[in-house]
Amino acid sequence: MERGGLGGRAVVLLVVPLLLSTVGASRCVKSAPSSLSKAEKAVLCEAAFDDAPAKCARMAMRRKGGSKGLGREGVLLLCRGARSTAPALCAAATSGGTSKSLVLDCCRGARD
Repeated sequence: MERGGLGGRAVVLLVVPLLLSTVGASRCVKSAPSSLSKAEKAVLCEAAFDDAPAKCARMAMRRKGGSKGLGREGVLLLCRGARSTAPALCAAATSGGTSKSLVLDCCRGARD
């Protein structure tokens, strides 16, 4: 028996987030827009804790031109790791002349 260490608790601390991430990624893939390929869904939902990235992507793709012309790749970059639809809402609120890279820099990671 190990003294002063975490012992079995270290395994639990590492496994629980992994399980949550796996369950969340599965939910995310199921909720992702059907227009995305399996590979795109995997990128969008990697390490997701829930279906928030999928909701973000659906909202961003509903916007004309894929959320102000971001396109599919831009939507994946915008919504990967999202915790809500805030990045899509942020992108939708930008002016039409705002560059794709500026929208992504400003809106990726946006929070409610």
